[in-house]
Amino acid sequence: MNTEKITPQMQSNLSQIQQIQQQVQSISMQRSQIKLMIQEIELSLKEIEKLKDNDDGIYKLIGNLIFKSKKDDVKNELYEKKESMTIREQTLQRQEERLTDRFKQLQEQLRSMIREKEKE
Repeated sequence: MNTEKITPQMQSNLSQIQQIQQQVQSISMQRSQIKLMIQEIELSLKEIEKLKDNDDGIYKLIGNLIFKSKKDDVKNELYEKKESMTIREQTLQRQEERLTDRFKQLQEQLRSMIREKEKE
């Protein structure tokens, strides 16, 4: 089909499809980053569990500074951060699924329009 046969509605669908593809790609990258952060948190929690309870504390990095903290405080912070990251990842997953469904819908509409146009 040449460009003369592309209707404004087809062009609109194509534009929406391209936008959705970009959004899905962006969300997918964000999800990957968050999953890596969750894995790092889980590794940190495993290492903290290996520490003896009578240890004086552990050190954590905040910005460019290192601070001594209590094991339980750091553990709690990590659990909270993991929970927050997990919720964020689930939210992004739902967004990605909705966009993918919309993408399929637009794609099918476009196919239908092309078939109708070819009948003319």
